[in-house]
Amino acid sequence: MTASLTDSDGNTYEDSISVYMFSSGSTIDPPSKMIFVSAAPETVALKGSGGATGLSEQSLVTFKVTDSSSAAASGQTITFSLSTDLGGVALDSTSATSDSAGNAVAVVNSGN
Repeated sequence: MTASLTDSDGNTYEDSISVYMFSSGSTIDPPSKMIFVSAAPETVALKGSGGATGLSEQSLVTFKVTDSSSAAASGQTITFSLSTDLGGVALDSTSATSDSAGNAVAVVNSGN
């Protein structure tokens, strides 16, 4: 997934979120697919300006892990990484475990 920001001078900055999936030992039907679900909110404010703009400085990016029959794969460890830390963009955590619905969430914090 790629996120972009265009500042007031018209400069555009882009970053990608990479997600890697590893099986946590399930032998019944291991995870086979990960689907981007949502980013909420889709637009975030620069760090330190959220209150003034009414925008959040954080976004929850959700992915769904499924098995080969497209059923939710719970309990799977998902690893997240950003391709850059330019501007101070950061993740709250570099990994998450999928819940009973197969969803894993990355918390992305805006930079300055």
